[in-house]
Amino acid sequence: MRRERLRSANRVLLVLLLVGGSAPVAAARPLSTAFTYQGQLLQSGLPTNGTCDFQFGLFDVDSGGTASGTQTASPVNVTNGLFTVQLNDSGQLGANIFNGSDRWLEIAVRCPVGSGSSYTTLAPRQQLTAAPYALYAPTAGSANGLSCSGCVSSGSIASGTVQQSNLAFTPGTVTSVTAGSGLSGGTITTSGTISNSGVLSVGAGAPLTSSGGQNPSVSLTGTVPVANGGTGASTAAAARASLGTAASGANADITSLSGITDAHGSTRLGLQALGAGGTGIDNTAVGRNALAANTSAGGNTALGANALGVNTGSNNTAVGHLALSGNTTGSLNTAVGHKALAANPSGSSNIAIGKDAGSNTTTGSNDIYIGNIGTNESDTTRIGTTQTQVFIAGISGATSADSAPVYINGSGQLGTTASHTARFRDNGDGTVTDHQTGLMWEKKTGTVGSIVSCTTTSACSDPRGVNNRYTWSAGGEAANGTAFTNFLERLNGRLCDEDTCTGPGGYTDWRLPTIAELKTIVDLSATGCPIGSPCINPIFGPTPPAYYWSATTVASNPSLAWVVAFGIGVTDYDTKTSGSCLRAVRSGG
Repeated sequence: MRRERLRSANRVLLVLLLVGGSAPVAAARPLSTAFTYQGQLLQSGLPTNGTCDFQFGLFDVDSGGTASGTQTASPVNVTNGLFTVQLNDSGQLGANIFNGSDRWLEIAVRCPVGSGSSYTTLAPRQQLTAAPYALYAPTAGSANGLSCSGCVSSGSIASGTVQQSNLAFTPGTVTSVTAGSGLSGGTITTSGTISNSGVLSVGAGAPLTSSGGQNPSVSLTGTVPVANGGTGASTAAAARASLGTAASGANADITSLSGITDAHGSTRLGLQALGAGGTGIDNTAVGRNALAANTSAGGNTALGANALGVNTGSNNTAVGHLALSGNTTGSLNTAVGHKALAANPSGSSNIAIGKDAGSNTTTGSNDIYIGNIGTNESDTTRIGTTQTQVFIAGISGATSADSAPVYINGSGQLGTTASHTARFRDNGDGTVTDHQTGLMWEKKTGTVGSIVSCTTTSACSDPRGVNNRYTWSAGGEAANGTAFTNFLERLNGRLCDEDTCTGPGGYTDWRLPTIAELKTIVDLSATGCPIGSPCINPIFGPTPPAYYWSATTVASNPSLAWVVAFGIGVTDYDTKTSGSCLRAVRSGG
């Protein structure tokens, strides 16, 4: 693009608003930061026509320096070289940049719009100048420091135009009170008083306070009537003596403040708490009707309305509304929670923790209920009701003192069973269950002898034969060897030489074990390991001291798979096309 020449004109409009007589004055609005710029664009001495892209930058020097801001205007119509743009409408060139100092506008242009060529910066920069009367404006800032007295009359201020927030106000000190209704008036001093013959009302949200932030001491002479919440006494001693009498009118909720701790060491707080009195020792009753019926039993603690409300037994603890509320003669019960053990009238030595815990029991002793409403039984522990998972530290994989595994039966009962006295169980159907891992294993048949190569799907019709050997892959890395196409297909009943067939135990979800699962049945303490006999519990049936495939591929070489060498009880790996033994597994013992 050839060098353009820019002719520009800066225009500033000055509008004078003349005010005279009693004409109303319009409310002034703050000036915008925007200004209008008009210029003429010539190319090769001729006026430009069309649309162009313009970039503007504002500087405080005529060359060099750093722009205070930049702004792009596009598209801009140029007619006979003339164009008009509005700049700095959002403060792009600087929100408060026009403070009376000189400013220069640098302009770059690209024609036509979006032509792809770079912008051409026009020279020289254009100095922004002011109209003559605009020069008066910089002096207006000095008015901020002026002060005058009486120079603005009340008639010069329109009603409502000056707000309290516009005025500076220095708070002073109230030194006197003018006499009026209820106030005698006079000078206020630090040691003086305000005499009030009427009613001095202090709201609950704004109580009397002292300079130290505490409620001040208020000295009253005379009496406060019972009807107004007082005791009707004029002295402290008389007030304490008359508290019982004062339990009427505004004080109807006061029955007595005597006997909070009685002669038997019992403590009571609440209407009818330990209401029957009696000779019970070391009882604590907090709450309406707590231990209300107790006359002679001791060692009870009741916290909550109606807690142990009708009980006459000893050494009970009830915490919560209606806790043990229906128990009459039981002892040594502990109930924590709303309505805990609420309906059991005579049971003893029960523990209930949680809302409604044990609330469904009407008989029974020595029970423990945690978050369970319970049922009529004794010597039983029940935990939870709707929970689907239970985690108890130390239970997973644990065994009892005689090495019997710990079980949870279908009803949620935790314990051991007589039939589960060892880790492994021969199920009698060609399967072995491992109670430690929860896995079920295939049990082999036959006698260890010559190797049988199961190279085709028609070979090795009995997949449980102890001498069978299978390949992991037919070639390469895929799981398509006879271990999958023959062994597992037959074991799961999908490849049969007869009309009907099923796998061991009647299950059809047998699979190859992972290397981690296969290692769990290695037994280095087995007789003859590792000097000729396999390192495995004999309950698994005949086992040759050979390689057994796992389902786990060697990560660093996918053509290999991990195996367990049961002859010496260690892990190894082998080429997937090799023939090795198999022992299937399924989840869920």
